[in-house]
Amino acid sequence: MKFSEDSVRSGTVRSVAATLVLLSAASASSQSRPVERVFVVPYTGPAGVEMSGVLLTIPFVRIGEPWSAFSRRPGRSQEEIALQELLKAVYEGDSAAARTRIAPPPAAASGKAFDDYVAAFKGSLQSAGEFQVEGYFPLPGRVRFALRPVTGGGAYRILTFRQSEGRARFDETQAPNATDSLLNTVLRVAASQPLEQAAPPARDAVTIVIEPNRTYGDVKLTVRARLIDTDAGLLANVDPALQFYKACLSLPTKNLMSEYFACFLPDVQSRLRQEFAKMPPAEQQRVAGTMTSSRHIEFVVENPASEVVYFHSTVSAVRGRDWIEKLPNGSFAMLSPTTFFPLDDALSKAEVRDAILAALRVRR
Repeated sequence: MKFSEDSVRSGTVRSVAATLVLLSAASASSQSRPVERVFVVPYTGPAGVEMSGVLLTIPFVRIGEPWSAFSRRPGRSQEEIALQELLKAVYEGDSAAARTRIAPPPAAASGKAFDDYVAAFKGSLQSAGEFQVEGYFPLPGRVRFALRPVTGGGAYRILTFRQSEGRARFDETQAPNATDSLLNTVLRVAASQPLEQAAPPARDAVTIVIEPNRTYGDVKLTVRARLIDTDAGLLANVDPALQFYKACLSLPTKNLMSEYFACFLPDVQSRLRQEFAKMPPAEQQRVAGTMTSSRHIEFVVENPASEVVYFHSTVSAVRGRDWIEKLPNGSFAMLSPTTFFPLDDALSKAEVRDAILAALRVRR
């Protein structure tokens, strides 16, 4: 069988076109395939930002392009298109176009309030200067883009999109959950300090899921922790941090509340003493009784500069934690029991601490 030149040429064109389509599809598929990123979770201690021993593992789709280049090429996924359309509309001050990609807070939902919202958004982008679209974290019900400043060493900008009326829209109306708060903490620091790890440690740690994600991969915490599983009064042969802790717990039983308050950071001690002094005697007795009640220590989370003791009362349903910091001079002090931050909040959630305890018991 003979083929005419036109038919051969036509067949070649069709073949090349098909190949290009396939290559394009493969490229888009590769672009949308998430990898796992692993970050050390920082926290704010007495000396400023401290590195914990806790690692956050989270799915991520990498882009790695400056906005000037990313904005000029076709989007390879619906997520990329959503970001391009949002930021182009905001930079151009086009409120009508921006509305198709923004779910505004109620106070900025209409009229001049929405125009002002877009103008403020534009101003914040311009003041940040050139940035790189590092990529996005695909999470259940939302996608979080990470934008890294090219100069100045500032914190990452995180833009969260959620589905609304069939479109992905920038949405900052919902409070962050535990995953979002931890990620915010990481990206505030990651632009100026190395937090990323190649992988979680294979030994001397337990890994738990904090947000299931069947489509892209679970969000996980890897925690260096050790099982204690004994009453606080029975602690023996423990490290210096827990020796300090045991000594502190013995003070309220001897009615030495002022000395007990000295176990906390200096800026906390005076507040605790003042508040305690204001209480009527009956309330002081109640507080002292709470401190002297028998407690069972479940486990200890280990950080480079701190240990966190998780316990429950043996006479009531109270569960708590005490955060012990190692100070620069080598001594120890406890953080205020009313101090909370994203890492502490995440680890203190009942389902998280129960999962850590269960994993430690299995490892034992």
